[in-house]
Amino acid sequence: MITHKNLWRLAWTGFRRDLGLIGLWVGLTFMIMVESILKYIDLYSTNAQIQTLVKTMQSPGMAALFGKMPVLSQYNTSILLSVTLTVFIAVFTSVMNIQLAMRGTRAAEDSGLVELVRSSAVSKQTPLVATLIELAMSNFILWVVLFGTLQVTGLSGSTLAGNLLFSAGTVLFGAFFGGIALVASQLFDNARSANVLTYAIFGFAFVLRMMVDVKGITPNWYSPFNWLEDMKIYYGNHVTGLLIIIVLTIALVVVAASINVRRDVGAGVFGVGYGRARAGHSLRGFGTLFVRLETSAVVTWVVVGVAMGAMMGSIFPDLQSLLTDGNSVIVKALGVQKVLHMQAMVIKNFIAFILIMFLLMAVLAGMFVMQRQHKDARSGALDLIGAQPLSRTKLYFTYLLGGLATAVIVWTVTILALGATGNAVLTHPLANSVYIDTAIAYLPVIAVYIGLAGLVVGGWPSGMWLLFAYTGIGFMVNYFKGMFDLPDWLTKCTPIGWIHQVPINAIELGPWLALLAISIVLIGAGWWLFDRRDLV
Repeated sequence: MITHKNLWRLAWTGFRRDLGLIGLWVGLTFMIMVESILKYIDLYSTNAQIQTLVKTMQSPGMAALFGKMPVLSQYNTSILLSVTLTVFIAVFTSVMNIQLAMRGTRAAEDSGLVELVRSSAVSKQTPLVATLIELAMSNFILWVVLFGTLQVTGLSGSTLAGNLLFSAGTVLFGAFFGGIALVASQLFDNARSANVLTYAIFGFAFVLRMMVDVKGITPNWYSPFNWLEDMKIYYGNHVTGLLIIIVLTIALVVVAASINVRRDVGAGVFGVGYGRARAGHSLRGFGTLFVRLETSAVVTWVVVGVAMGAMMGSIFPDLQSLLTDGNSVIVKALGVQKVLHMQAMVIKNFIAFILIMFLLMAVLAGMFVMQRQHKDARSGALDLIGAQPLSRTKLYFTYLLGGLATAVIVWTVTILALGATGNAVLTHPLANSVYIDTAIAYLPVIAVYIGLAGLVVGGWPSGMWLLFAYTGIGFMVNYFKGMFDLPDWLTKCTPIGWIHQVPINAIELGPWLALLAISIVLIGAGWWLFDRRDLV
């Protein structure tokens, strides 16, 4: 029978193991909060400046990215902060909780750690309970950082109740998705499938929130993100959404514990089938085997990309009608052709906004595929593969081309779904060249990120987390560059900063070719390092 000492010892061991990851997410969240508050104090301290941002945030494009701006008689800086940052901070806390939940449950089982622990004096559910304790400790630290930052800075219009609701709401929202990750880790017998399911639910919830905010759908409780928005932090402070999140999080934990006690270690509700007794000719090479193993994950990414693109494309009519609804004077004054041109520019601006999210999804999909190299090395699969007549060059480029192909496919199908759906519902569709140019313009950006992943795989496979952090920070910088008036040099520290808002602007051949050349250099450097290092 388990003792209290064993449980807390296991929880503390997991906490120390993940301390670097926890510190990374807490540190990033702290920097975002401090930088955002300082920027708001600097840029939006007067009533005129606040009204300027309010008008900007009421546009569909900004509502899609940050959240819907409420209609109030009076605004203050704290309300603007909650509207623009609540969803974004919730994304950070969710990803942190998902990663910690997976590392403590399914990833630990995949590595054999849980089986080793279970051979000692611990009960069947001890690893799961230890993970819950670790999540509680990590979220408490994050809550202290968020609440303390809000209290110390004393932003105009902030209150104790609002600060508590902002910090508790965003942290508990992350715990909610941590609960989803715990359930997924019990449903599947491998971390890859559990991760794909969790992030697919997360991405769908985010896109659904975008549609609800842009279209002004009521009631607006279709997405968990809308529960968070409906708390009306600093101008209403409603706790109903918070209570729903708490209740559902507890329910998810109960479901995860119920499944955990009924299954064997290493197994899942949905297991991988044994397959045929003999492999076909298409599986006798490492490349075809790699494709077979990653197909389910890639298909899931593609389905999510198509859904996101289609959902965003369905919003186009709402954007097209902004200039003409209830105002026929504009059409008479400017002429039909001029109005159509202006409507097309509004849609292009919206596409430029949401491309950041699409690009991030495609890049992460490719990186997750490439991360398999490190997992294969740790699991011992490379020892078996290395016994075959397989060169290191083929091994490296199988992982790299697999990641590159995944990213390009996810990116392309998302843009095609966006264009097909958008043009199908528009009365005056955009030219197909708009979507084609957009897809082509950002291919070198994807190639650079995959090249960086190749460099990491070649020289420091365990450092992939650092590349994920750089990628997240880079997309965050481009996400907020307009709102916080970030300098141009800062955005150009990331590959995406060199592509100047296609499809609003035409493709610039110079930066496009330069990024392509950089990606080739990175891929070559990664291959050189991979050819000379120990594989395990």
